[in-house]
Amino acid sequence: MSAEEGSKKYTPDYDIMNLEIGDSFSRYYSSSADKCDSIVFNARNDKRRGDRGVDVYGWMKGGRLALYEDYYQDYPEKGNCTVRMGIGANEYEYTDEIPVFQWRYNLAEKRDILGYSCLGAETGFRGRRYKVWFTPDIPSSRGPWKFFGLPGLIMAAEDGDGIFKWEAEGISSAEGKMYIFDSSTGHTPSASPMVVKRVSRKQALELEKRKWSDPQGPYLEAGIISIVDRMENGRMVSYTVTAENRELFAYPPFPQLELE
Repeated sequence: MSAEEGSKKYTPDYDIMNLEIGDSFSRYYSSSADKCDSIVFNARNDKRRGDRGVDVYGWMKGGRLALYEDYYQDYPEKGNCTVRMGIGANEYEYTDEIPVFQWRYNLAEKRDILGYSCLGAETGFRGRRYKVWFTPDIPSSRGPWKFFGLPGLIMAAEDGDGIFKWEAEGISSAEGKMYIFDSSTGHTPSASPMVVKRVSRKQALELEKRKWSDPQGPYLEAGIISIVDRMENGRMVSYTVTAENRELFAYPPFPQLELE
């Protein structure tokens, strides 16, 4: 993500996302968030140490995000898209219908991606315009994020303002399981079970806005003491977040994919 939107300037960030396509549904999720979760899980199962003081994000290069959002298409039923969002100490879930995109083919927009010949198409979706490139050589109607419905796998996409971009970096085929987080099982003894809260899509969009404008709010409301480490004048300084200083820890503005 980069570029500008109106008078707002955004710092480029990126994440490595995985799109797993199974026989009946697909899962789109962040490999960065998946690795961070594994670090915390392994630390909590280490009885000698626990997760206190564990550097969860130290392995990530500058500008890399860990996007805690999972998208399951055709789950739990065909035609549905289930979205899970991790915000603060909470997990939220909403179910959306798989969008019926009004695709307009632009066959002059051809690209070669990972050795696959790709054709162009355009669409509008919830306040933004998108260009995508799909390959008929891979017979799947799926793609990154919520994109769906072309006669071939969507290999790349970008919005009309140049803020959001996706492009395939690798393709592999393997047999195995696709996992869906179940909050009722598998939690470690040293941590409280995660509760998944059902919300509407509109509520989820408001929560997403707050994730950036007030990231410490959910922790405070849950009674969790949050410690934020910051590098200042060449040394690390730790701050205990309170209701009075929570505004100091807001992130720069972050554009949303869905504007309506």
